[in-house]
Amino acid sequence: DGAPYQQGTAITTEGEHLIVARATDCAGHTTSVNALLTIDLTAPQVQSTTPADGAVLGEPVTTYTVVADSELASASIDGQAAVVSGSTATLSPVSWEEGSNQIAIELEDLAGHRASFERSFTVHSVEPTIALQESGLPIADGSTYTRAVHPEIVTNDPAHTVEAELDGAAFVSGTEVAASGDHTLSATATDELGRSASATVTFHLDLEP
Repeated sequence: DGAPYQQGTAITTEGEHLIVARATDCAGHTTSVNALLTIDLTAPQVQSTTPADGAVLGEPVTTYTVVADSELASASIDGQAAVVSGSTATLSPVSWEEGSNQIAIELEDLAGHRASFERSFTVHSVEPTIALQESGLPIADGSTYTRAVHPEIVTNDPAHTVEAELDGAAFVSGTEVAASGDHTLSATATDELGRSASATVTFHLDLEP
């Protein structure tokens, strides 16, 4: 590496090293040889993945890619041999399911060091849906009830954020409505990706004897 070197001295610094040796005879003739070596004492690490760790996706995952911090000899993703190119490992197709997915990653670098990792991503490929119901049945627009009702807001995922209004005021699903007259119920469900679904219905209560 450009500095004097004493034969037999241990080289412990990781990375590439260039050793140049020169010999000179009594007549002044000189010859030299070079050796380039790499010292790798550290197991490979994951720099990034695609999809990113913890990502929430709205579409199916077809390919999973891992980028390591050093060149790889081999890799497996989700228990399957991955295609390796330099420091990148790719698996396609990759198995996934709706909801949370855990991915096991195993890397081996050129020095034979191995390391294992766990990463995750979530798939929500189904967009939100919402329904306005009473006693488990859809509330038909323009319906008339002769009793108090408890409108319910039903979505296809309990994790969705739901906002609802009854006659312009905030409404909580299942709350009793007992005032005679016309009512308008509207609600919107929004998922983690910002996709939303809305529904609005009008109904009439006739509680007069």
